[in-house]
Amino acid sequence: MQILPLAAAAALFLASSLPSAQTTHFVDTGPSFDFTPIALTIEAGDTVTWVWQGGLHSVYGSTSGLPDGSFSSGTVTGTIGHTFSLTFDQAFLAAHPKPNNVYEYICTIHVSFGQIGTVTVLQSPKVTPYGCLNPAGSLASVAGEPAVGTTWTVAVDNPLATQGAGSLAFLAVAATPAAGYPCGLGLPGFGMAGAGAVGELLVDLTPPNPIVNAGPLPWLGAPVSFALPIPSLPSLIGAEVYLQGMLVDPAPGAPVLFGATSGLRATLGS
Repeated sequence: MQILPLAAAAALFLASSLPSAQTTHFVDTGPSFDFTPIALTIEAGDTVTWVWQGGLHSVYGSTSGLPDGSFSSGTVTGTIGHTFSLTFDQAFLAAHPKPNNVYEYICTIHVSFGQIGTVTVLQSPKVTPYGCLNPAGSLASVAGEPAVGTTWTVAVDNPLATQGAGSLAFLAVAATPAAGYPCGLGLPGFGMAGAGAVGELLVDLTPPNPIVNAGPLPWLGAPVSFALPIPSLPSLIGAEVYLQGMLVDPAPGAPVLFGATSGLRATLGS
């Protein structure tokens, strides 16, 4: 099995990864000596917008009730409707690490009244199947999870059994999907339903993709596993990758049968 060296793969993850879908969360600042909600839990890449509802207030990143320079809304203001926004993306998290990704903040003139809030940032790995034509479950997560510093295992299979045992299994990992996501590009002759069936290309093959090529491994009529070591680099957390497998049946004296699998979209976690 050939796998791109980890250092090179990591560099391509960083250069080519797509940002995760973002959500904006709102926190009321005032009108009394409070933030509402006082404790907020978000996903990495989400944005928090503080909205002034009355009274003189500020928003300062803090540690144990004291400003720590991590972020600031600037001068105290009482303008109703004033806003301050911050995106808790990977660059911010790397520049301002906090235990368990819990970010405390205060109103500098009302901290003695208890005007303190927190934002907890989750960095959970996620795996989502995608594709519209290729058999569901033909590519599956079978062990571990896509987290940095760990090994994640996925399996390629032909659940329709339309290819012979001894076919060759391959796996591609890309930083972007093929055009048409969550569907893909139709390829006659690449479907698992049989000779000539249409399959879908689900990953981008434009350089520098695929960032990982693995295989061949023999498929003996049961799922064949590919172990994917993920570099232990915090800067990879939140990167998105797209996976697709392929089975090739080179039966002697017969046309080569190709079988494209379904896809997996993974968001790398910590």
